Amino acid sequence: MRRAMAGDGLPVPAEEPARRGHRAFLLLFLAASAAAVVSLQRQVDPDLFWHLRGGLDILRSERIVLPESWNYLFEGRPWVNQQWATEVLFYSAFRWGGYGGLLVLKGLLACAMVLFALAALRGRSLAVRFLCAGVFVGTTLHYFIFRTHLMSLLCTAVLVFLLERRGARDRLPWVLLLFALWANLHALFGLGLLILGLWVVVRWLQGRGRFNAEVLWDAASVPLACAATLANPFGWGVWQTAFSALGDPETKLVTEWWPIWRHSLDQNLGFLFLVLLAAALALLFPRRVHWPSLAASCAIAALGVQHVRFTSDVALPALPLLGSLLAAVEEALGEARTQRIVCRVLPVLTGALVVFSAAGFAFAAATPLVTPGDRLRVDYPVRAVAWMKANAPPGRIFNEYAWGGYLAWELPRCRTFIDPRTGVLLFPRGFVGEWKRAVETRPGWRETLERGRPDYVLVLSDNYIAAQLTAEPGWELLFRDNVSVLYGRRAALQKGKEHP
Repeated sequence: MRRAMAGDGLPVPAEEPARRGHRAFLLLFLAASAAAVVSLQRQVDPDLFWHLRGGLDILRSERIVLPESWNYLFEGRPWVNQQWATEVLFYSAFRWGGYGGLLVLKGLLACAMVLFALAALRGRSLAVRFLCAGVFVGTTLHYFIFRTHLMSLLCTAVLVFLLERRGARDRLPWVLLLFALWANLHALFGLGLLILGLWVVVRWLQGRGRFNAEVLWDAASVPLACAATLANPFGWGVWQTAFSALGDPETKLVTEWWPIWRHSLDQNLGFLFLVLLAAALALLFPRRVHWPSLAASCAIAALGVQHVRFTSDVALPALPLLGSLLAAVEEALGEARTQRIVCRVLPVLTGALVVFSAAGFAFAAATPLVTPGDRLRVDYPVRAVAWMKANAPPGRIFNEYAWGGYLAWELPRCRTFIDPRTGVLLFPRGFVGEWKRAVETRPGWRETLERGRPDYVLVLSDNYIAAQLTAEPGWELLFRDNVSVLYGRRAALQKGKEHP
């Protein structure tokens, strides 16, 4: 075989064209990943709106620790806005490009996660690395919605990269910096500490319990990482809110805290596929099991079975395990045979990625993002809010739980009864249940409704309280559509007319 010659007559290393091909394929893979998360997952999560409002308040006031100003029952009370840095990032992207700016941000986050996932598997073959990254994107795609949880996924990718590619002493300062940032980005830094702790313990056990410099640096990283999480404006408050949310049985009233069997199968296909694939390969190649990765992913998978919100967090810590097992499959097939397969499949896959990336971005550009500002959504009171902006004076609103963030964003001069910040704001234990009993008109509902003397009631049109208020003295029906119903207190409306 003749070697290629450079322009100056010097031979070009044979591996250089392969490297250029790998880089080109990497760019295409990143583009395809961004296209997937942007065009295929365009759901707007209700939490997005209060995150935007939180970022706006911080930038406008130039303060991080702010008193409560959205809720009429707890106004003035300090609240632990633990994910303040992510909210500032989200709002900055929104201010720059609207909802399109958020789409760009989400695509960039997906690319960053894929890059760290591929870097963590450096040393594996091209086929294994990209197959593992593809499994990650495919199994977590359903959760790439506009949530601050995306920042925890990115931090997990960085942590796995550090654990796999850096020695204990070299990675320690980076681990401390990571957890100091993580504690200001999202509350699931606790999962990162769990991954770090299990990695350290299992590696120590693999070394037959011996102590050396590497083990000591590893052991020191866990308590030091815990201490690094205190580098935030709220100190111990970030831990208190996390434990309060996990220890409150009323979190199970929120669907994302339900166990996996209470959700539809299609929502969990990616998680189940990953678990079954890893289990099958581990049984076939038990000697190639990556034990630290197995321990961390099993622990998080157990949490995911109990609380479905954790299912997306399994994929990244499982990548070293999956990479090791797929490398065993590659060896069983034979290096020459694997190379032939890769050479045949890579051009086809590259072409498919080009088509998919172009089609995904074209779809995203041509199709408007489905948000309350664009057209009516069945899960937001868009028309009722528009009616209030045009016809009703600001006031206190007894509202649906999931609408609280949307109302805080769209009606900043109003105050709400409840919103999805329950675990962060530290409402009194039992508060969500009290609200639920009120909207279902169970005994004591009138007393709950009258707390704080709300001026409006905005709830789902088919809620029991919506029908009950029709016969209640002092309340007037203001607006109704197939999504929501709005009642106003006659005294408040009359006062608003007298003092516009």
